[in-house]
Amino acid sequence: MSLVKIKVRVEFPLYRIQSGRTHRAQSKYLEQHPELPSGFFEDPEDDKVQEAQRQILLQMIEEEGLADDLEDCGQQHPIVLTKDGFIVNGNRRITALREQTVEYAIAVVLPDDAQSDEIYDTELALQMARDTKSEYNWIDELLHVRYGNKVLKEPIERIAKRMRKSKDELRTALEVLTFVDEYIAWAGQAGQYHKVPDDMEQAFGDLVSRMKARSVDRLSANAKSAIKHACFAVIKAGRGSGKVYEAIRSIIQHMAQQPAEIVERLRELVDFPASEARAKVKDGGTGQKPAGDPFARLADADLASTAQPYVTLAKAFERPDAGAVVAPKLVEVVEELKEEKKEEKKQPNPVQMLERAELALGKVKLDAKSARIERVAQLLEQINGHVEKLSEIVGKSRKK
Repeated sequence: MSLVKIKVRVEFPLYRIQSGRTHRAQSKYLEQHPELPSGFFEDPEDDKVQEAQRQILLQMIEEEGLADDLEDCGQQHPIVLTKDGFIVNGNRRITALREQTVEYAIAVVLPDDAQSDEIYDTELALQMARDTKSEYNWIDELLHVRYGNKVLKEPIERIAKRMRKSKDELRTALEVLTFVDEYIAWAGQAGQYHKVPDDMEQAFGDLVSRMKARSVDRLSANAKSAIKHACFAVIKAGRGSGKVYEAIRSIIQHMAQQPAEIVERLRELVDFPASEARAKVKDGGTGQKPAGDPFARLADADLASTAQPYVTLAKAFERPDAGAVVAPKLVEVVEELKEEKKEEKKQPNPVQMLERAELALGKVKLDAKSARIERVAQLLEQINGHVEKLSEIVGKSRKK
C-alpha cells in the first residue's frame, strides 16, 4: 500500500490512547492520580486524557533520549495517522517535536476505509516486529496482543505473523499474562501492571511452563494454588534479582515432591510464635488483625496426611504480607534440599553396593582346609556387624 506524505501542523494530531507502548504507564498514572476514575483513559478525545497521555510520553522521551536525537537529526520517519487524525505510529516523535516548537511534521494518512483491526495490524507491522529499533516492554507487548485478540477479535495467527512469532509463542504469552493478572490481584494491585518487576519475564515464563509439568498437574487444586502463591511471594520479594527464575524452578519441583519436609523446615527457620515478623504480619501496621495467622498454621501444622502440608502452605502464602516474610525462608529451604540432592547423587548407590557385595560373597568358597581361616572368621564377624546395623536402619524405616 503506497501512502502519500503530507505536512501537518504538529498540534493537529491526537494521541492514540490504545498505543501498545503506554499500557503500563497509564496504570501508573492512575495510581499517581487517585482522584481519576479507573476508566479515565477510555475517551481519547477528552482534552484531559490527551494531556495525561502527553505527560506520559514526555516521561518516556526523557528516559529514551528521543528529544536529543530528533534535535540532532530531525524527523527521519513520517508519523502515521488515521483518517480522523489519531496517531498510529509516532506518538513520541510528535510529542518531542511539539516540545521543540517545531511547526510542521511529515505524516502519512491511512485510507478512509481503514478499520480498527487494520489500524491495529498496521501498528503491529510498524512497531512490534522484532527488528524495530525500540523494544516493547514485555508486559506492554502482552497487553497489546491480548487487546487485539480479545477486543478487536484479531486471529492469533494473524497477530503472530505480523510480530514474526509463532502462534504457539503467542498462546503461551497470553497464558503468562493470565498469571501476571493473578499475581497483581494476589498482591492487591489489580490492574496496576507497572507494579510487576521489569526483570521477571523469565520467572513468569518458567512458572507457567513448570506448572504444566505432570508432577504438578496431577496435584490437587489446593496444592497448585499453594505452589503458585509461593512463587508469587518469591517474585514479589525478589524484585531486582536476576536469579528469581532459578528459585521458581526449585520451589515448584520441591513443593511438588516434598511439601511436608518444606513445612517442617520452615517451622525450624521461622521463630514461632513470637517473632517480629509474625507480629508485623498480624496487624500489617494498622492495628487490625486479619482472620487467621499463617505463621500459627505453620507452627501447628499436622503433617500426618498428604494434603495437610499443602493446606498449611496455601495459608502461609495466601496474603502477600505474610508471603513477604516466609518467601526468603522458603528459598533457603529449597536451596538446602537442592544441595542435599546433589550430595546424594555423589554418594555411592547403597543398593548397587549391596548387590556387588552379595555377588562377591557368593563367589567365596571355603572348607575346613582353607588358608587363613581365622582371618576369614574375623572378616565374617565384621560383615555381620555391618549387616546388623543396616538391618536396624531398614527396620526403623519400615515402621515409619
